Amino acid sequence: MHNKGMVDGFLDCSSGFDFCENCVYGKQSQVRFPFGATRVKGILQLIHSDVFVPVPVPSLGGSLYYISFIDDFSSNTWLYFLKKKSEVFSKFKVCKDLVENQTCKKIEVLRTDNRGEFYGKEFD
Repeated sequence: MHNKGMVDGFLDCSSGFDFCENCVYGKQSQVRFPFGATRVKGILQLIHSDVFVPVPVPSLGGSLYYISFIDDFSSNTWLYFLKKKSEVFSKFKVCKDLVENQTCKKIEVLRTDNRGEFYGKEFD
C-alpha cells in the first residue's frame, strides 16, 4: 500500500533499514486460543456481561452507559442503554426474563469483570 501511495506517515523499508518496526508488526500472526473442555454445550449456560464507561456525548434518550450480555454458545448479544450505573440490575432482569422466556431455559452462569456494578443485595 505504501508503494502505491495509499498510506502516508510510514517509513519506506527499502531505503536500507535493517529493522522496520512496521514490517515486524505487520508480519505477526494471531495465535488462537486452544480448544478445551471448558466450552459450553448449550445456550444460556454462560453469559458474559460488561458495563461500558460513560460516553462523552449522551444518546438521544440521555443515556451515558450501556451494558452488554453475550451468550457464550450462540454469540447472541443484547445491548441495553443506561442513564446511570444503578440501572444495571433492572436491565439484567429485563434481559434475563426475555432470553429465558424465548428459550425455555435458565441462565446458569453470569460472568463479569468483577467490577462494583455487579455487586450488591440485588445480585445476591
